[in-house]
Amino acid sequence: MRMSAIDFTGRVVIITGAAGGLGSAYAAELARRGGSLVLVDSGSTANGQSLESLAEAMAGIGGEAIACSADVASAAAGERIAQAALDRFGRIDAVINSAGNLHAGALGTLDDKERDDVWSVHLAGAVNVTRPAFRAMIAQGHGRIVNTTSAAGLWGLPERTAYASAKAGLVGMTKAWAKEGATHGILCNAIAPVAFTAMIGNVSPEHAERIRQMAAPFGEALKPEFVAPLAVFLASDACTVNGEIYSALGGRYARVVTALTQGWLGPRDVPASAEDILAHLDEIEDVAGLAILEAPADEYRLIAERIAAEKR
Repeated sequence: MRMSAIDFTGRVVIITGAAGGLGSAYAAELARRGGSLVLVDSGSTANGQSLESLAEAMAGIGGEAIACSADVASAAAGERIAQAALDRFGRIDAVINSAGNLHAGALGTLDDKERDDVWSVHLAGAVNVTRPAFRAMIAQGHGRIVNTTSAAGLWGLPERTAYASAKAGLVGMTKAWAKEGATHGILCNAIAPVAFTAMIGNVSPEHAERIRQMAAPFGEALKPEFVAPLAVFLASDACTVNGEIYSALGGRYARVVTALTQGWLGPRDVPASAEDILAHLDEIEDVAGLAILEAPADEYRLIAERIAAEKR
């Protein structure tokens, strides 16, 4: 089947963390497709290029971009970013929340300041930038939001309490914003990307070496450019999925789902005992017949159906 090209001509995209490996890869691919971009970051690129020169480079590959130096942890900065987009381009079609940071540390020695720094960029930062953009999207009846979660938030990672919890929080935000935006033509999805970027420099040498060993079979496919196609699709008009999480690793793209086992259906007249839970633990954990949930109400519905089946 011949697919039509995904075009961003006339579309305006805000990209946070634009100076980083993933953000700059997203910007380049969107610019090649004619996009108008607002590049947001608090510093220069990994190779020392200024955000302004990165914006200028976008014109050379087919797009248009403005640089917006800002700390996304500030609510005022979020308002300023949205206003810059509206002042220059008159609309906001997509937000890609790619800004992030990483501090390692075991739970017993977790530093409060570093914890709050991670949460403020990943969680508050996503809210601060998306909130005013969301209002603009409601007014125009169209929008796409792309959040960035992580395998650390989905499955956990030792000595990464702040980072893992922030990334897990972004999953909840994605699901909530997807439902809130759907009636306004606004779709929200998230990416769990794996790519070699400058952020790897923030982990211990031992952990970095483990990452390199795991990455060895993938060759070039762990470059940020291999994540960019997924972000570009999710930010485009061609995207019709909503509230989903996708993994991008080494050239493989996959949907991440929240699922329930069938579980054990205990008595409804009196509470089960802890001993009952122990006795039925194998049934509770049995992954045969997993149910994929789209909303909290799905769990109520599934159990109600089982109770009704028992009565027949």
